[in-house]
Amino acid sequence: MNLKTIFLSFFLTLFYVGFSGGNPFEKGYIVTLNGDTIQGEIKLPMMASASDKVKFKGVDGKIKTIKPRKYLAIGREGGWSYRRAKAGLFGAPKFVPVVLNGELSLLEYITVSKDKYGHEHKSYTYFIQRTKDPASTKKVPLFGFKNFITPYIKDDKILLDKIMNQKLDDCYKIVEEYNNRKNGLINE
Repeated sequence: MNLKTIFLSFFLTLFYVGFSGGNPFEKGYIVTLNGDTIQGEIKLPMMASASDKVKFKGVDGKIKTIKPRKYLAIGREGGWSYRRAKAGLFGAPKFVPVVLNGELSLLEYITVSKDKYGHEHKSYTYFIQRTKDPASTKKVPLFGFKNFITPYIKDDKILLDKIMNQKLDDCYKIVEEYNNRKNGLINE
């Protein structure tokens, strides 16, 4: 294979990926503000950790842009799901990935920036949400975590005790343990 063929193949691949929009449509759903689930096909932008819009193809075949201002959640059948949270620099609504799902859900928003030397730095922001109450979505604070988490887990005295006695302060582990208790997987 000569050099000309290699370059041509490379540029044709870039052209195809650039104009095909990257990711294909996948079976999925959207959840409206009043809680109705609409089945169809969904397409996220490539490599999205959070998104302010996605493409959705309904059963009628029409493609429309879905924005978190007007929808609660999006997801793929049997796979990932995203929920609405006010994230980003100005707190605009975005679809943020769900990393733990249950009675309580943990959402993770990742920001990537580069310093003047070109090194990538990731910043993580977490949100907790009562799954049945989308209005309960709140950003996990850097300070005052005990006061923040108490209303979410006040019905689990054992877990609340662990937090107050500083035996547990990891947000992921707290949400995971809370959900496991609610599902009867932990009996103490």
